[in-house]
Amino acid sequence: MPWPPRADTISLRLEQRPRDLRARLSGFAAIMLIAFIVFGARLWTLQIVRGEEYAELALHNHLKEREIPAPRGDIFDAHGARIAEVRASFDLVVSPRDIDGAPEHPERVAGALAGPTEAASLPWDLESRTNIVTLAERLSPLLDGMPPEELIQRFEEAPSRWRPVVLRTDLSQAELERLMAHRPELPGVRVVSRHKRNYPDGELFAHLLGYMREVRADELEELRERYRDTSYGEDWYESGDSMGKYGVEAAYESYLRGIDGTYWVQVDVHGRELGRSTGPELPGDEYFRSIAHFLDQAVVPEVPGHELHLTVRRDLQELAFGLLGEQSGAVVMMEVDTGRVLTLANAPAFDPAIFSSRISPEQWTELSEDPAHPMVDKALQGIYPPGSTWKMLVAAAVLGTDTWNKDTTVSCGGYLKVGRRRFHCWNRRGHGKVNLAKALKGSCDVYFYRAGLAAGIDEVARYARMFGMGARTGIGINSESGALVPTKEWKKRRFKGQRGMEAFTAGDTASAVIGQGFTLATPMQLARMTAVLANGGTVHRPLLVDRVVGPDGQVVERGEPEVLGHVDLAPEHFDSIRQGMYDVVQEVGGTARRQRIRHLPYAGKTGTAQVVRLGAGKGKQFRDHAWFVAYAPYDNPEVAISVLVEHGEHGSTAAAPIARQMFELYFRDRIEGAKAEELARKEAKKRPKKQTAEPTPAVDDEPVGGGGLDSVPGLSPEEL
Repeated sequence: MPWPPRADTISLRLEQRPRDLRARLSGFAAIMLIAFIVFGARLWTLQIVRGEEYAELALHNHLKEREIPAPRGDIFDAHGARIAEVRASFDLVVSPRDIDGAPEHPERVAGALAGPTEAASLPWDLESRTNIVTLAERLSPLLDGMPPEELIQRFEEAPSRWRPVVLRTDLSQAELERLMAHRPELPGVRVVSRHKRNYPDGELFAHLLGYMREVRADELEELRERYRDTSYGEDWYESGDSMGKYGVEAAYESYLRGIDGTYWVQVDVHGRELGRSTGPELPGDEYFRSIAHFLDQAVVPEVPGHELHLTVRRDLQELAFGLLGEQSGAVVMMEVDTGRVLTLANAPAFDPAIFSSRISPEQWTELSEDPAHPMVDKALQGIYPPGSTWKMLVAAAVLGTDTWNKDTTVSCGGYLKVGRRRFHCWNRRGHGKVNLAKALKGSCDVYFYRAGLAAGIDEVARYARMFGMGARTGIGINSESGALVPTKEWKKRRFKGQRGMEAFTAGDTASAVIGQGFTLATPMQLARMTAVLANGGTVHRPLLVDRVVGPDGQVVERGEPEVLGHVDLAPEHFDSIRQGMYDVVQEVGGTARRQRIRHLPYAGKTGTAQVVRLGAGKGKQFRDHAWFVAYAPYDNPEVAISVLVEHGEHGSTAAAPIARQMFELYFRDRIEGAKAEELARKEAKKRPKKQTAEPTPAVDDEPVGGGGLDSVPGLSPEEL
């Protein structure tokens, strides 16, 4: 039989058992305490620390914030004609957070990029999410000419997962119908109504208005940084938005662009919209209004962009563009006392609408390689030798420095020998003995060779700068060129280190003072120079925008004439120069005599500028450029004009007729009134009278239009 347990053994076991149980209970209690602390901390984080964030995410599972695009401001001409407007368009948009990335299986991706698949053959099932490759497969057959790889590329180029990505802009009606028919099978995809820029006149205002382009990804980050601390906020521009890239569209982007609004929609598990919130002033479901109130996210209405009212007149612009026709050139007309620009026409031009969507490489190549350069704003960016239109500035220099007076005469024998070189006059037979008025009237080169050499190139340059030459006019669009007014110091810097080229020679001066050689100008500069001559020396900044009108109809900015400087020249010297310009048009022997307007006396100056490659060939591209500058009326100037016709050869026959017809349109009422008065006088003269009336001055019946003498070798003004 077993031995009975000893008393001391039993006592030991009894003592050890409670101690073992307490240790285990303590360990279990510690574990439970730690678990409770962790669980409590997690609850604290979820409910208190990040409660609002998770509540927002939960709500976003069935509530989505949508954008209300703001319409861009319209642009009007001086008479209120709308020359840039907006129209409704539809874009295809996806939210990256609602779409999965490409699957890891290479064969799946390769299948999607193999080409479009017929929509009818796809075994689509309703689903709440899909990946971008599958989505691209489904969308490609619904979009004309949109391969899956392009859709995938646009998705992968998204700068942020939280911002919408535009896969296709300006959907066609057929594309829109196909997408809406398959909407249930396209989770995460939506069609957004936007406002698209429309230019009713096509090419007419192309360089003036500019065009719109989609914001690039690299530009987007820069724009967000620029507007981060402004009232617009960093989200003012998003992926798929467009902005002005040229012309007035770019220069006044901050005014024209509106501020988008927002609203809320409720969606089901497949992303389909079930309803939307509405503002208190709009009819709608009270439930969705209560949602907006609960989220403190009521409907925020969009704010349209500002309207621009330009100084340019559509009728004058249309006439100038039509008169240039197939020729390459520019026409600028402005008011002499205010600087208001009335016409800023360029030819050839381009259709701004082609830039509203992605331009094809073929289209861009055609535009950029066109020898006529349709993308260049010739009025502001084109730099050309100004030819004889520069002679008024030489006259100002020689008169202003008291080197000569208006009666100083020069004998023109057809050329002037400077050093070992002969500098010919356009009239090889010579003009004979001429003073300033006759030299301007017949465009005598020899007179101005001598005048420029007498005054010196630096003095000519000093007066040219007073008139605003050699610097940007400040019109504020299209990266305007300042062109070039040469000086001795300029040539020294330009040809530094080139031995024998640094000094400004007498031959350089002779070329420069007749608007050749190093001298360069833009049509805009020459138009303003002519306006300064007409108004007696006041230099204005060209004014392009008359007023900016806010969405509420209030004028927020008004364009006022701005004086930039004055020409230090005596009034009698201005009179002498203007008299010579008057003779160019009005007097027998003037180079623009055939372009006078019988009932509107005006002053002008023709010009012929050699091209760089003169004598290199016989094609049109080697012909001289034709210039004409003028102001009207002569006795009380209102407007000034400059006309450039590239390779037009003669200013009197290519450029002056354009200016004449522009004046005829601008002063149409005045001319018609003068004609009516003349007709009334003739009718009164025919009626029998009881007493003899005062003799009526004879009317000059010389025909108007065509012809001219500018740069026609072998003919003198007296032979006209």
